[in-house]
Amino acid sequence: MAPTPTRSPAAPPPGRTYDRGKNPRTPTTAAKWTCWVLGLVFLLLAILGLAGPDRVLGAFAVNTLHSWIHLLTGVMLFGLGFATEPVARAACWGFAAVYGAIMILGFAGAGWLIQALNLNIADIWLYLVMAILFVAGAGASHAQERTRLQTIAPEPGIRRSPSR
Repeated sequence: MAPTPTRSPAAPPPGRTYDRGKNPRTPTTAAKWTCWVLGLVFLLLAILGLAGPDRVLGAFAVNTLHSWIHLLTGVMLFGLGFATEPVARAACWGFAAVYGAIMILGFAGAGWLIQALNLNIADIWLYLVMAILFVAGAGASHAQERTRLQTIAPEPGIRRSPSR
């Protein structure tokens, strides 16, 4: 007969795992950190773009619409940094697709996009870097999750009674 596990009073209920004292909403995976950090970067770019001249950091052309998009993107990404890990990972893939598409359209010379957002070549190269960072964050988070699932140990507090 197989041994039956016994639970100590401090162990979580069956099927439940706890992060040992950590808030599950804090950025702890690559996807969450990517969303959180890039959200702060976009918020900073938005503030700089809305506060002053038509160039941010001397190289990146912006206009009011471009700055408002940065503000909206920054708020969304910052919030997604505190979402669950699968949501943050999906957001990284989504933003990678959007910024990759903008980069491709920019290099292809889509005049309507370049004029609407006041893009220059520095912006387009920056979007390539952003797309790569989003892909890296999503990919690293996926690898972290796979590693975590492969190394799951029995929950603390569960003891197996000796077989008789």
